Amino acid sequence: MSIVDRCTLRADNVDEMRKIGQSLARTIYVQPVTILLSGELGAGKTTFVQGLARGLGVLGSVVSPTFALEQRYGDILCHIDLYRLTSPAQAHDVLAHSHDFPGIRIIEWPERTTESIDAGICIKIEETARSSREIQCTFQDIAIPSEKEITQWMDEVMLPENVRLHTRAVAGVSDVIAQELISQGRIVRPRALHAAALGHDLLRFLNFRATVAGEPMATDEQLTVWERFRKNMPARHEDAAEQFYAMRRYPETGSIIATHQGKPEEMDIEKRTIEQLALAYADKRIMFDTRIRLDERFAYLKKRYGSGNGKQDYEERETAMEHVEKWLFPDGTPF
Repeated sequence: MSIVDRCTLRADNVDEMRKIGQSLARTIYVQPVTILLSGELGAGKTTFVQGLARGLGVLGSVVSPTFALEQRYGDILCHIDLYRLTSPAQAHDVLAHSHDFPGIRIIEWPERTTESIDAGICIKIEETARSSREIQCTFQDIAIPSEKEITQWMDEVMLPENVRLHTRAVAGVSDVIAQELISQGRIVRPRALHAAALGHDLLRFLNFRATVAGEPMATDEQLTVWERFRKNMPARHEDAAEQFYAMRRYPETGSIIATHQGKPEEMDIEKRTIEQLALAYADKRIMFDTRIRLDERFAYLKKRYGSGNGKQDYEERETAMEHVEKWLFPDGTPF
C-alpha cells in the first residue's frame, strides 16, 4: 500500500523561499523525477528553483526560462517554463524534448498543458499575505508502507514487545522532529520518516544473543523464525531491515533505515537525506522506550558496550551525532 506524503511550509521573504527550495535537494530519493511547480506570477517560483539548484550544487546563476522555455544545468537539473505557450501542442513539444532527462525536471506552469504528466513531486505556492507565501509539497515518487502493514511485519517476524515499544517511541520522536524541521522552513517527508522509524529495528533480533545469563532469549517458535531470517538476510540488522523493505517493494523508505546506527562514516551530513539524519538522531534520543538526552544515551552505551575499542567507537559516534543535532537544530534542540 503506497501513501502520499505531504508537508506545508511558510515563507515570509525571498531568503526563506530560497532556503525552502534548497531544502528540497535533501529529500530526493529517485531520479529521474519530475517536479510540477505551480503558483501565480510573482509567487516566488523562480526563487524556489534557485534554492533547489543551490542545494543540488549547481554553480552559476539560475534564471527563469520564460523566453528560452528550457534551461539545463548539466544532467542535474532541467528547468522548464510553459507560461508563454498558448496551445497544448506547443507544451507537448517542449515536454517531449525533455522526457529522457536523467536528473530532476522541474516544470513551471504545468496547467498550460492538457496532457497527463507523470510527476513524482508537486509544489504549489500560494500568496497568503502581501509578502507571505504558503508552500504545499506533495510527494508521490516513493512507496511508503502503512502502519498497519508494518505491524503485520512485526507479527510475521515475531518481534518482541520491548522492541516494538522502542520503535514506536522512536517513531513518536521522529514525528516531533519532522514538525520542528517544517517550522524551520525545511522540507521533510513526515510519513516516510515515520514508516522508517516504526520499522527501523524490525530485524533487531538478528543481533540478539541466544541466551542472557543462561536463560533463553525467546520462545522456541521465535528462535525458529529468527534463525530462518539469519540464514537469508545480512548480518547487520539495519541492512537486513533495508533489504526487507525493498523485498516488500518499499526500497526508498527502507534506505532511510540503512544508516540509523549513526556510525561516523555513515553520518556525512552533505551526503545523507534529511530523513536519514533525523531517524539516526531520533533513535539516539530513545533508550528502551524513554526519551533521554543525547549525552545520557551515549553514557549508557559506553558503559554497557565500552570495553576494548568499544569506548572509542561510541565516543566517535557521539561526536558525529552531536554534529547532526546541531545541523538539525541550529538554535538548540526543542526537546
